[in-house]
Amino acid sequence: MSEASFVAAFGVDPRVDEGYLPELLAEAVRRQDATLVEAALSLMFAFDLLGPRYLAVLCDLLVADWHHDHEDVARALQQLADPAAVPALRHAAELDLPYREYDDVRALSRKCMWALSDIRTEEAVATLEALSHSSNNSVVRNLAAYHLAKVRNGEPPSRVSRRLRER
Repeated sequence: MSEASFVAAFGVDPRVDEGYLPELLAEAVRRQDATLVEAALSLMFAFDLLGPRYLAVLCDLLVADWHHDHEDVARALQQLADPAAVPALRHAAELDLPYREYDDVRALSRKCMWALSDIRTEEAVATLEALSHSSNNSVVRNLAAYHLAKVRNGEPPSRVSRRLRER
């Protein structure tokens, strides 16, 4: 759905009504409504509304087990690259969600590692270090070791997080 179609269909432009998306996300969390989470995230990305004001709700959603949009949430947190997300990213990197049982490559863990390596604070690097040694999952350990090496070798953060930083 295009931006114009959304505005015509719902009678609101979330760029103008700055309370619309925060209220939608709060309602999704309050009701534990997975469909509403998906809609709110789609709206956030379609209208390019991601910003620091959503950090807390995104951290909550990252570790909540009642929806299926964890990868999108992890990507949003990577874009924000806010150090406050480190604890949620660490927790999510090791989550074993029932709906992801099939995922032997641990796509959510992978996205969490990218976010941690883009954040690059002392806490984020220590988290990568800890995960590279202590995770019960070898894929998680290997992902953490890979991203830790990238940071230690001085490779720049990904373009994903740099885009928001350069705004």
